[in-house]
Amino acid sequence: MSSLPEITKNYRCPHCKEPINIRVPKWTKLVSCPSCYFTSKLVMGEPKQFEQRKSFSFNATFLIPIGSTVVINDTTYICAGAVKKKLSDHVHFPWTEYYLYAPGKPVTSLSEVEGNWIFLEAIPHMPVPKGTVVQYQLRKYAQYSYDKVEVLHFAGESPSIATSSSIYKEYIAPPHILSCEITNDSAQWFVGRHVSKDEIESGIPDILSIPRRSAQGAITPNPVSIPGNLLMFAFVGYLALLSFVALISYAMETHLGSTKIKPLESTPYYEVPAAEVDAFKDSLLVANPKMMLYQADSIAFIRFQKKQQEVRDGKKVYYKTPSFTLESNWTALEIKLDADVSNTWVGAEGYLINQDTGEQIPFWKDVEYYAGETGGERWSEGSKRSRIIISSLDKGTYHILVSATKPNAKGPDLVVTWIKSPFLTSNFLLFFFIGLAVMLGTYFLQKSYETKRWANSDFDEYY
Repeated sequence: MSSLPEITKNYRCPHCKEPINIRVPKWTKLVSCPSCYFTSKLVMGEPKQFEQRKSFSFNATFLIPIGSTVVINDTTYICAGAVKKKLSDHVHFPWTEYYLYAPGKPVTSLSEVEGNWIFLEAIPHMPVPKGTVVQYQLRKYAQYSYDKVEVLHFAGESPSIATSSSIYKEYIAPPHILSCEITNDSAQWFVGRHVSKDEIESGIPDILSIPRRSAQGAITPNPVSIPGNLLMFAFVGYLALLSFVALISYAMETHLGSTKIKPLESTPYYEVPAAEVDAFKDSLLVANPKMMLYQADSIAFIRFQKKQQEVRDGKKVYYKTPSFTLESNWTALEIKLDADVSNTWVGAEGYLINQDTGEQIPFWKDVEYYAGETGGERWSEGSKRSRIIISSLDKGTYHILVSATKPNAKGPDLVVTWIKSPFLTSNFLLFFFIGLAVMLGTYFLQKSYETKRWANSDFDEYY
């Protein structure tokens, strides 16, 4: 670290006569006695009575000890003094300003309010506000506050005369700030920026503690700050990329084959004769005298449910498609079912079979479409096409077994088509809405953060 000024001048407190050690007498205009906290003004290099401030315990009030070093922007400062202030119209809104000194640097301070830190440097010329906007160094600042400020406590040395009250005007362009302090007939402008917790931890090793941030600061950076034009540009770029991927996916779609099959008339529900069921339960109870009746009913139900399924399966006819090959892993296959149904249905079930491994993947789907008129209004439901998507298939040789049924002999035929790497509109829409949700979520999170930022301002641009 660069060297800092040692004590260069000793005075006697006009009130208690105890010594006052001043490090930078050419810089200091106000000094507080560390023994009695009597505040003196330096006039021609000599302390004169200014005003008596309230007594307080320094370490319990200020976090940065006077005389400690502060490193910000690669510059080493000394904390020469500290002052606690508040808004005149608000009882519970105090903040602390630490006066920093470094040779050859302008008047500098470090402010802390509710865990938010701001570094400020005095600027020689006065920016000219236009309404509620100030332009400074190619950056536009919006007015955030215009308040009367009161001094509560003061300790150490100050480069300015801390009066009981002054006017503060603040203009912000987060994470930057322009601040103007008006005292009597003079005004001093400062330019500053937000200081992160990491900078405080690394730059002030002697700080007693770092308060937890309890409120959103006026210039705390927005964690999702993205300009609206850039956000829209990013979304348009995302749509362009998504459309390009969709075109490639559509070009990769391959029609492997198609076949027409005649559905069989649906097998009526097989009703097992009651006498056969009763005879079976009687045989169970005779063979097992301790068996309860409800146990016999349960066994009979399972037995004859299985028999009903065997009867139905025995009447099914499966059609086998020609074999086809999938050249790569993670391939999707679409089985498309088309039938010219009208107020009826055609059901299909079957298996996709991997001829290399013997793996069987079952599927079932109905094609049904109904339409009519009720109360003078036309209505319809269902579709004349159904789709079955089987994804993440291993490479290999496959064929399809499919069986179709219809409610009666007059039902239409079923056309079965199988397609490799189908283009899925649903996937395109899914990623479209994901991108849209991210964009809208980012926009509303950003707007919510800015709304909270301006909630304490009398110049709130969000209301």
